[in-house]
Amino acid sequence: MTKSTTTPLGGPTEGSVFLTHLLQEGDILLCTDPDSRISKLIQTTSGGVFSHAALCTYPPNVIEATFTGVAEISLARFGLHRRACGKVLRLKPDVPNRDAIRTIAAKQAYRYSTREYDKIAALASLFPNWELDPGARMFCSYLVAAAYALAGLNITAPRKPPRKTTPADIDASPLFDDITDSVLAHAQFLPGTPRYFVDEGYSDSPPQEYNTALRITTERVSAYLEKHGEPPLDDYASALAIYLHYRSKPWFGEFDMLFGSSIDELGEPALARTEKLVAEAREHDAGTLVLRIRCCSPDTYPIMLALVANRIKTSGALIAERQRDILAFQAGAADGLHTAAVLLAHSRRIHAGLSANLEMYRNEQAFFLAHPPF
Repeated sequence: MTKSTTTPLGGPTEGSVFLTHLLQEGDILLCTDPDSRISKLIQTTSGGVFSHAALCTYPPNVIEATFTGVAEISLARFGLHRRACGKVLRLKPDVPNRDAIRTIAAKQAYRYSTREYDKIAALASLFPNWELDPGARMFCSYLVAAAYALAGLNITAPRKPPRKTTPADIDASPLFDDITDSVLAHAQFLPGTPRYFVDEGYSDSPPQEYNTALRITTERVSAYLEKHGEPPLDDYASALAIYLHYRSKPWFGEFDMLFGSSIDELGEPALARTEKLVAEAREHDAGTLVLRIRCCSPDTYPIMLALVANRIKTSGALIAERQRDILAFQAGAADGLHTAAVLLAHSRRIHAGLSANLEMYRNEQAFFLAHPPF
């Protein structure tokens, strides 16, 4: 779904951006890439306008299933090059237990994180009579529909099962309001601004690369467990949950070394690239701070303040989650577990990056408040 570019070199200098402070848990993003053959095939076969779906988990984050698997990304640096190529839906206020359903769906979507994308099952969903169980694999609209189903709501009008749900089915659902106009705004991008567009192609972002590493790790440890007569694993979450269950086995030491070494070998390059890109984005944001406030009008100034406040809130929540992980992995690392030690090191690096982001956002907020553009 994502294609990284910088403006104006090789990319648009204007388009639409998401007002991420207005997004809510359970919101659904529909989009399409008009230049993609696969997108055109999905549109033509399903009879819909859109070819991709993602679910808002914790604003501004959304979880999606792309060719690289299921991963969470942030819409903070995302936009639409062509406004007509995207839509945002929100569960209608009159849906019974609406707030609880949205929250549960957003949380349940995490259970599919790192799962592999299934192109064949995605294609099968377009044909009513083609029955194919994708098993543990996912595709975009299946992920969204399955998360809502786990919250107790079938979101499609014909009451299709999640594995047969297409983006067109979600778009046609009578359970959602179109809130696109309220969460999108036209924008001109400053020169050199790192920017992603949800309507321009499929390429790996660092979080997707890291999730791919975790998925491959899961495949390795699952194969190892099967060789020892144990059941295979569906996803990384299952691997982590079952990890200590095997501690009494005579082969646990080898299993622990394989698990931890695989995470380090495969995840380190993605983690390093993430750190580099985020550091570059922070440097750019700091360098354009004065220019951004000069470009503000009395109308856009409150929006900018709201956006940075949302980033502060989200960064704080993510830091708290990562701190809980660190405490858990610390105990395992102190007990001599190799996998826990690797995950502790990775979590500390991610925590450091999030903390640097939080400091930058707080500095931006203080600067904006001290220098109103009027």
